[in-house]
Parts: sequence; structure tokens; C-alpha cells
Amino acid sequence: MLRGNGGQPIFLEDSDRVRLCLLILIQYAIEMHDIIVHGFCLMRNHIHLLVEPTTSGLSAGIQSFASRYAQYFNRKYKRRGHLFQDRYKGVIVQHGVYFRRLIRYIHRNPVRARMVNHPEEYRWSSHRAYLGLDAFTWVSKDWILALFAPSETEVDGEAPDTLTAFNTYGNADDADAKDQLETIHRSSKLGAFGDLEFVKRFADAEVDELELFIRLADGNPQVGLPDLIRVTCEQFKVSEEQLCGASRDAAVVRARAVLALVATRTKLASLSSLAERLSRDHSSLSRLRSKAQSDSRLTQVADELCNRLVAIATSSA
Repeated sequence: MLRGNGGQPIFLEDSDRVRLCLLILIQYAIEMHDIIVHGFCLMRNHIHLLVEPTTSGLSAGIQSFASRYAQYFNRKYKRRGHLFQDRYKGVIVQHGVYFRRLIRYIHRNPVRARMVNHPEEYRWSSHRAYLGLDAFTWVSKDWILALFAPSETEVDGEAPDTLTAFNTYGNADDADAKDQLETIHRSSKLGAFGDLEFVKRFADAEVDELELFIRLADGNPQVGLPDLIRVTCEQFKVSEEQLCGASRDAAVVRARAVLALVATRTKLASLSSLAERLSRDHSSLSRLRSKAQSDSRLTQVADELCNRLVAIATSSA
């Protein structure tokens, strides 16, 4: 995933998307860095790519086309500065059913954004290429289409053909796949999308923190930062107004420290988003989190708050 810096648009005209699709992506990412593209979607301010590196050139390939596109964009629109927000976000995906779910998620981005009613109506994703409606010849389709091939056991004596099955699955209402959407959103924070053992192996988190995060999200996706702030305030007998204010009271400082530790452990909030919520400086929160990590009493309190959150999720499920 690549996003515009600060959410800014990275495509202003269709010619920009043509530039990325037909020139830079194929020339630099595929040919020069041996990358196989299984799917893509170009939204106004972000890009989704489902890719398979055949060598170690994934990072170099993504950075290459992103850099060249940014140079083109800045030159065309007479602007300066970063076009993309930091480095690309990568999530490793388990093959099989998770590929099916992810390609649907990618192709339905324009539908969820209410730009079109059906994925095949959007010109700038690989959904149309899979259906043979557009000739994005650099999209490798065989691997995913094989997941939709008719099974040996037909239903009512007739199985849908592969493309029909693919299109039907892609047009399924997101409301019917709400749990899958939550899991995919969670995977962007974990860095891995698959079953529990796969996620444990590849996620960007310690195992104990990972299991806690999964328990929270699986129990109730609505358990979030407001719940954490509430239980933290209850624990330290302070108010959210005090947390957000200028108070240097010892209880308030300890509450901020534990809050920063638990928020990042559970992936309920990044330090940046928490700093914005509390009207604090990012660096000061980082120092407080380090303090909590090195203080056994505060670490114990953090564990207790994590267990309270799990209890809330379980009781609300």
C-alpha cells in the first residue's frame, strides 16, 4: 500500500494513472526487479498492489516506481516535496482463501468509496483485466483464477465457470463479509494476513502482544482507544481532561505512561495518533512509554488493563 503524503491526491487525471500503469509499473517493478503483479487498484490518494517477488527486489522495485512517479507528478504539476507518505506499507499474505479475500478487498475499494456500484465498472483496478475487459497484460491472473476453478463436485449437476465464480465473489456485498474486512484491516497493523499460525510466524509484533491484539479484535472490533482511555482513568482515578491538559500530577503522568504502553502493545493506537488525541508531544509520550516498560509496577498495571480490555471484548461479543 502506498498513500499520498497527508492524504493528498496522487492522481489528478486519468493520464496520471496511465503513466503509472503502462509505463513505470511494468518497466521498473516487473521487468527490472522481477516482481509478479497479481492485482492492483489505483484510488485517488492511495495504491493497492498484490505482488509476488521472485527475488529480493521487492523493496527496490516499489521504491523505484514510486520515486519515478513522484518525479513525474511533481514536474507535471510544478510542485515540490514528498508525494507519498513515508515508506510503502507491506503485508505478507498466506496463499489460498486469504488471497481470495484480499483480491476482493482490493477490487472493491472503489465500491466502498461509492465511486461505482460494481468492481467491473472501475477502470483502474485489475478486476476488469481478470474478466478480459481490459488488457493489462502485465497482471498475472492464473494463480488467483485457479482458486475459483470449478470443483470436481458440482452443485445441482452444474458448476459455474471460473470467471463467473470470480466475478460473483467480487460482487458479494461487503456487509456479508464484515468479519473478513475487519481481519484485513487488522492485518495492515500486524503486517501479516492469514491463519493464526501464519500470523504468529510473520507478524510485526511479539507473540504475547500479537495474541492479545487478536483476542481483542476477534472478541469485539469496536473495543478501541476510548475504552482504553476509560479504564486507564478509572485505574489511576484521573479524568481524560487531566490526561489531555497540562497537569504534572504524579498519577496523571503514570496514567499517560501506561496508556502509551498499552495502546502500542495492543495496536489500538500508534504513538502519533495517541499524542494527537491527548494533545501531547510524540517524543514526550515515547519517553513515558519507555519509563513504563522499565518500571515493573507500571508494567503490571499495563497487564491488568490489557486483561480488562479482553474482558470487555468478551462480554460484548
